[in-house]
Amino acid sequence: QGFEIHLGNSSKHSNVKSAFRLEMDSASFDDNKTSFEDGAVSEDSIVWGTYLHGLFDSSVFRKQFLGNFTSEDIATTSETLAVDIAERDKNYNALAEHFKQSLDLTSIRL
Repeated sequence: QGFEIHLGNSSKHSNVKSAFRLEMDSASFDDNKTSFEDGAVSEDSIVWGTYLHGLFDSSVFRKQFLGNFTSEDIATTSETLAVDIAERDKNYNALAEHFKQSLDLTSIRL
C-alpha cells in the first residue's frame, strides 16, 4: 500500500525505466486512466525514485523489494554510503570553518 503526493507534471527521458506501473480504479481519475507509470530507475538499478509514499511501511513489501538486491549490491551500497557521508561531513566542516573565518560572530545575536 502506498499513496502518491505531488503537484505538477514530471517527465523523464524515453530511455529511462519506470520504477512502478500503478493500477487504479478508473473513478480515481478524471480522464478514466486506469494505469500509469511512476518513478524512475537508474541504469544500474541502484537508484530508484518515485512519488509514492508509505511503500516501506509494509514489511511484506519491504522484504520483497529489498530481496531483489544481492548481498554484494547491499555491501557496495553501504560502502558507498559511508564514503558519501564522510565526504559530506568533510564539506560541511570546511564550510563551517569558512563562515567562522569570514563572519564576525560576536556581532551576530542569537
